[in-house]
Amino acid sequence: MGDFTVIETQEQLDKVIEERLKQGREEVEKKYEGYIAPEEAAKKDAQIKGYETAAMKARIANEVGLPYEMAARLSGEKEEDIRKDAQALQKLMGGRRQAPPLANPEGNKGDKDAALKEMLHKLNGKGD
Repeated sequence: MGDFTVIETQEQLDKVIEERLKQGREEVEKKYEGYIAPEEAAKKDAQIKGYETAAMKARIANEVGLPYEMAARLSGEKEEDIRKDAQALQKLMGGRRQAPPLANPEGNKGDKDAALKEMLHKLNGKGD
């Protein structure tokens, strides 16, 4: 251990404290080296919150009957605020409910039924 030095001035005390703080910082930085920095964590948290908000807006737009494209135009941070905005926008659009994405607005049974009918006709000898 080093020699004991009497501290007689404020400057000497400040210097000793600064050196001890520097050593402590270096130890902590060495211990947590390779971990994510707080700034990066905050950036990722903000990005996750943005994704969650976008998903909530899309869900609410679908529930209210707005087209999917209008979901990005909804405003608010809380679900109740977004829902109020979606309902107000729906009223402005005339109250028409839009078909949800991937829905078949004509009510056709789709390609699967058409393929099954074609196969049935071929089996009955009425096809090609």
